[in-house]
Amino acid sequence: RRAHAPQPVEALRRGQAGDEAYRAACEYLYAGRYHEAIAAYHQAVAEDPEWLSTLAPLVADVLLDELVRPEDARSLLEQALKHAPQDFRVHISYTRVFLALGFIDEALSSANCALTLAPEPDKAIALLQRAAAYALQQDADHALADLASAIIRVPEIRRVIVNEPAFHGIARDPRFRVLLAEKREEAQEATFWSRLWQRLAGQ
Repeated sequence: RRAHAPQPVEALRRGQAGDEAYRAACEYLYAGRYHEAIAAYHQAVAEDPEWLSTLAPLVADVLLDELVRPEDARSLLEQALKHAPQDFRVHISYTRVFLALGFIDEALSSANCALTLAPEPDKAIALLQRAAAYALQQDADHALADLASAIIRVPEIRRVIVNEPAFHGIARDPRFRVLLAEKREEAQEATFWSRLWQRLAGQ
């Protein structure tokens, strides 16, 4: 039997109806009962809008990845941003939606917001997303610079990069192979290239 999804401490301070709907949404998400999770999400935010920034990125990911409804995910996140414009988690999910829709300029703008707001090491996710947008624009230099910065923060993110379709266009670049290498000397070379590209880009 699956364990229940963890409930944040903030839930203890919220209304009981909102709490119950939040718990139900988390449990449905964890169990893969996505339509019920979405219904519980709407009930939770109706009872207490504070749940928007907590639940919206999770539900948006389900709409995008499992139900393939990117426009619905976009609408949901637009609502969440009105309530919590400084929440980096919402901006990160929003960037994913823009990438899925092929809105690259919007994805870059959203990724920049996430990068400004996110703490370490969560900046690595925003850098990865911005790199994907650059790669889709065929801007290999900026894409590789962001990938290098993400890897320096979270080396394990290589596993995500290697399977990300957005990077197929730059996969033949020898610098890309260096970034994905796990040998120490190659990792040091990646650090060198990252610093060089950041200087060239004025970062």
